[in-house]
Amino acid sequence: MGLFLLELLAACAAAVALTAAARAARSACARSGAGVEPVEGAALGLSVAAGVLLLFQNVLVHDALWYYSYLRSLVVDLDLDLFQEFALRNPNGMYLPPPGTPIFHLGTALFAAPAEYLAWPVARWLSACGWMPGGDGYGALEVLAATWSSMMLGIGAVALTHRLARRVTPGGPSALAQVVLLYASPMAFFTFVWPGYPHAASAFLAAIFVLLWDRVGRRARPGSFFLLGLLGGALALVHPQDALYLALPAADLAWRAWRSRRSPARWRVAGLRALRSGAALLPGAALLGGAALGFAPQMAAWLLTRGTVLEPVYGEIGDPFLFDRPAFLAVLFSGFNGLLTWTPICGVAVAGLVMLARRRSRLGAGLLAVLGLEWWAIASYGYWWGGASFGARYFLSAYPAFGVGLAVVAAALVRRAGPYLAAAAGAPFVLWNLLLMAQFRLEWIPHNRPPDFVSVLGRQLSAAPAALLAGLTGPFRWNRVLAIDTLRAAIEDGRASMVLLWGALWTAALLAAIAWTLRLSREVPSDRLAFAARRGWLLCGGGAAIAATILVALAATDAGERRIRLSAAMTPLEVRPGVPSALALLPPEEGPTIDQPTAVVVRQPAHGTRPGNPPLTLSVVSFLTHGEARRSGEPVAWLTVGGAGCREARYPLRAGIETAETAPGRREAAALMRHEIERADPIQSWWQDDDSSRHYWGFAYLATIELPPLCAPENLRVEMTPGPGSMVLRAALVSSDQDGGEAGP
Repeated sequence: MGLFLLELLAACAAAVALTAAARAARSACARSGAGVEPVEGAALGLSVAAGVLLLFQNVLVHDALWYYSYLRSLVVDLDLDLFQEFALRNPNGMYLPPPGTPIFHLGTALFAAPAEYLAWPVARWLSACGWMPGGDGYGALEVLAATWSSMMLGIGAVALTHRLARRVTPGGPSALAQVVLLYASPMAFFTFVWPGYPHAASAFLAAIFVLLWDRVGRRARPGSFFLLGLLGGALALVHPQDALYLALPAADLAWRAWRSRRSPARWRVAGLRALRSGAALLPGAALLGGAALGFAPQMAAWLLTRGTVLEPVYGEIGDPFLFDRPAFLAVLFSGFNGLLTWTPICGVAVAGLVMLARRRSRLGAGLLAVLGLEWWAIASYGYWWGGASFGARYFLSAYPAFGVGLAVVAAALVRRAGPYLAAAAGAPFVLWNLLLMAQFRLEWIPHNRPPDFVSVLGRQLSAAPAALLAGLTGPFRWNRVLAIDTLRAAIEDGRASMVLLWGALWTAALLAAIAWTLRLSREVPSDRLAFAARRGWLLCGGGAAIAATILVALAATDAGERRIRLSAAMTPLEVRPGVPSALALLPPEEGPTIDQPTAVVVRQPAHGTRPGNPPLTLSVVSFLTHGEARRSGEPVAWLTVGGAGCREARYPLRAGIETAETAPGRREAAALMRHEIERADPIQSWWQDDDSSRHYWGFAYLATIELPPLCAPENLRVEMTPGPGSMVLRAALVSSDQDGGEAGP
């Protein structure tokens, strides 16, 4: 009953948000002041609350795992050696970088780092108290720091886009446009459902960039241009293609130079004097200097790990930019994540930008130019459809342009048809996008494969509406919302105090999200920087960039980089008592492949070579199932390493030390546990949900074994000792540090 009431409340919040947006549009006024009207603020705030309660999920998937691996390595290990993150944590090779891939863009990780630094010690304390697992960088609280940061940046981008649009349209129609665009575009999906991608940070920075650029105008003040450069460098740090925003201030400088050549003679003389004194060059130099500083963390990572400050990372993963062969039409109209096919509201927004360019040529033409450049860059990318992506996600880099354009159309529609008809006109676009989200999450639309779009259209009218309703109101087949899951756990706990705690925490979280939205809608740093850059903002932005560069440099100089030499075939593998298993230890495939995900270079070992010094390390990831009755320190399995020079080295896996029961908190297991897990090293964790045991945490544990100096391993024999339960061997990897010798059969 409590879950139903919460869902009903959230659904009402969504409906009230759209109604409030329509009411705000009714009071459309010509001015664009600094304040936010109450109804206008209610529309934005309730739309955010509905997204948090109905859609927000504390999960990291696909690319988000990649970026979080950088974050976890920076915060927990203070290095960029991703052996743990890419190899041990992910033995099945789920969508992570190929061997030898340079460090990808670090901006997403760096923007989440402040929250992660706050969450990590709290997670360690909670884990030490036995209240919840974590402290190793992979607990629920640590992941929440990254996903919540991403969500806040996403809703911040919406609020800042509204602030920008209010400069050219009344606040009411702008609020209506932003609510519609949020839920009618992939922004809702990558803000709430799949957070952790770079798109939220990209849209957030882009909105600040355009706000500042529009406010500065064509006045070539070095301080303002330095901040624009800094923002442009940060945009490239998050998503390299977004460096295209720097074309806006560069065009202003070119316009000033062109105008000075067409000015009267006395102005040309003054311009020549300024050129000789260097004053005319200062804005351009400030722009380039700021861009270099904003991108410095990435250049530091590449310099220290690859020996160069610029790396063609997209070419390294096999998807280079082909600027002479762009897929202009496919990226717009393809059923495979085409922009206008999946997000038709964007076509309406482009029409609004054309309307805007007629009356505010600089802003309208500038946003159209950025959108055109983004279109060209995305169409030229070898992976233009975005991989296992929902919709045309790469175009979220131009989200502020779409938001402003849609606000212009909304203002015109409100004037002619009234606010409620304008809201009704946006509702079909929202419904279309939400139905596609349901289909995508249920995998009715294949991930990273061209869909049968005719079938997709058919399901939009048949099965998808029921699936959407089910996901938002109860069965949770595709929409595992954090707020609902935690409330369910609190109710099942049976204590009223847990439900009250849930209510207090989520009330605080919602209020924080709404306050953040309203604050950014009301005022942003660029408004305070109207015509001159204040020293405080220069110091703040430059200091943050320098601090991030130092952090990355310290991490990149870590000497602990490891290379995977061999890995066990046929894993994961279940081993039972009395039934030994033999696994071949094979070298990784030569060349880039996601089947062997590690960020460090993997070389094919030569036949018959022996390892040098230091020795090789065998890393084994395993767990027990129904082995809770095993005593602490009891050998539950023996590993025998065979190969030249190994002398059949034999090593135990002991309960509570090298391995342990996978679910010690499971109700059926907790009362029977005879081994502790404090001494074990939980390398992987997941939230398990089944009918017999309901909710509990599952773990896999790491055993690290130093092999003899002359051992060249060829195979691994696993034999479980007599006793209850079985053991799952998830991965077995043989590695060495980057200067270690080769190993081969």
